[in-house]
Amino acid sequence: PMLLEAMSVAGFQVKATASAEEALEAEKDWDATILVLDVNLPGATGDTVAEAGRGRRGRDVPALLTTGNHDFESPEWPSVELLRKPFGLADLMDLIDQGVRG
Repeated sequence: PMLLEAMSVAGFQVKATASAEEALEAEKDWDATILVLDVNLPGATGDTVAEAGRGRRGRDVPALLTTGNHDFESPEWPSVELLRKPFGLADLMDLIDQGVRG
């Protein structure tokens, strides 16, 4: 909830989902500017959801993956960043800003 609130206050329209299945469904109906996904989603990993969305809309859609799993290796895709937990809101917002504008 804190991340959602921070992103909303920053002016982003945010769609929150509770599982990989919900995220995949939401992504089909919404052309997000950037995908921000936890790697450890119930049902599948966040990189799987990002891959599906980017496969549908194009590989230039930025994706920001977050994880507390320090063994997780980020996919070597264009426009993908990995943010390891714990992180500050400023770190998150900086990466989102870079992805959206840059």
